[in-house]
Amino acid sequence: MLALIQYFYGLCMMRRKPQDLPPSLPLLLILVFASLLLGLPLAADYFGSLQTALFAGVVETVVALGLYALPLLLTGNQARYLQTVTALFGIGLMITLLMVVLNLLASLAGDAQGFVPLELLLLGWAHAAFGHVWRHALDTNIFVGVGLALSFTVAGIAVVGSLFPVPVN
Repeated sequence: MLALIQYFYGLCMMRRKPQDLPPSLPLLLILVFASLLLGLPLAADYFGSLQTALFAGVVETVVALGLYALPLLLTGNQARYLQTVTALFGIGLMITLLMVVLNLLASLAGDAQGFVPLELLLLGWAHAAFGHVWRHALDTNIFVGVGLALSFTVAGIAVVGSLFPVPVN
């Protein structure tokens, strides 16, 4: 377990590569489940209910798994799918864990706005790390990787936002 945490930390720091991880469907399923579970409190706060947050999380996951296959198929790198997706979900889990901690600290401090710059910095770092994964998965440069990561984020937000509108307070 510690070796996996160290690997994903190294991946987030862009010192490891997705191909350093052996392909493992059970590991991917654990990461997907853990990501959904850990992200529920943040999503429930955003969407207004736990049930909507769960459905939105499942939809976002399915959309991501489908979208992530496209560039790999188009470049003939489909054999890298499992490692790439596992790396992306591992980074996502690490970032979500940090976001949960930041939100908890903001709640304890009673100052949610004060933590927004840190959250934005963390999201920027996440996209750099996602871009690092795509760079290696597609044998391209970091700019293409980050552009692809940002495109997937926008597409995911568009799909989930159209299916699960955020309630207006």
